[in-house]
Amino acid sequence: MLPRTAPYFAAAQECKKCPYPQPCVTPPPTSQRSYRITPTTALDCVYRGLIPKGSIRDFIDGLEGQVRKAAEARYGSTAAAGLSGGIQNVRGDWLERILGVIFWNTVASSKYKNTAIIRLPSAARLHFHELYEPRAREYLEELFASLQPHNIQMTMSNPDFICVSNLPSNIAALMQSPVELSESSAAVIANTYQSLRGICGAQSIPFVLTVKTSVRPDRRYQIVHEANVVKALVAHLAGRFWQKELYTAFYAMVASPVSDSDREVLRNPATHSLVQVSWTPAPLVDEVYAIDSVDEVTEVIGQLLDRHLGTAHGEFIS
Repeated sequence: MLPRTAPYFAAAQECKKCPYPQPCVTPPPTSQRSYRITPTTALDCVYRGLIPKGSIRDFIDGLEGQVRKAAEARYGSTAAAGLSGGIQNVRGDWLERILGVIFWNTVASSKYKNTAIIRLPSAARLHFHELYEPRAREYLEELFASLQPHNIQMTMSNPDFICVSNLPSNIAALMQSPVELSESSAAVIANTYQSLRGICGAQSIPFVLTVKTSVRPDRRYQIVHEANVVKALVAHLAGRFWQKELYTAFYAMVASPVSDSDREVLRNPATHSLVQVSWTPAPLVDEVYAIDSVDEVTEVIGQLLDRHLGTAHGEFIS
């Protein structure tokens, strides 16, 4: 039985005798060079299901240090040095898993009982528009089909997280219990989107979130593109439903300092609000939050829930 303390940094000898069926780092397949990292094993090993307190950057640095220690203990110093390429992607995955648990628990303990903030998979497993109820989805699919004769195809990545309100009671009941920072909870959070496919009213996605470990000059334009597409799709629905007030806010959370130049780029205007004179100019990213602690994240999510759901928000459109 693993000790119920966190963080717990296993010694090198413990890493050599890893008790997990899938160690946090394993040798690459014969056709590849990079060692494979299993992010959920590292989380389970270090945090034992407990949500840590303090700096989120320190959490992630600690996880990286443990994986490097395990790689060196099990496979030698060359293996530890060879993790550099894949570790950046895993750091982002750890951030999403940690924040996913915090978001889930913050909503579960709030007064907004028919609401959830869920993590979305990659676009290979779910297209964002597939979350909408049939009529809204049909409108968007008609839009996509209208592009094809012009040899244009709509491709987009999914936001990391979405807030969904007005959930049916039987679906909302699945998300009312707090979860731990564990492999089993990660699986629950990762698959919850399946319950929401095809049931979200056009007015029932008050905001979406993207989360990043940092905002490099190249990465901030990825956020800009993602926000622009999401807001254009929502603007299209606003037109089709004749509901100009229909709006989905787009927020960014960054686990590192955010510069003034980063904020200027992310506050660029949404394209659809420039081309229609009847639209009020709107920013691509409504707000950027530089977060570094669990308490900060919890406070921000509480504020967003109150901002968007403090009064009745949206109805199912059928």
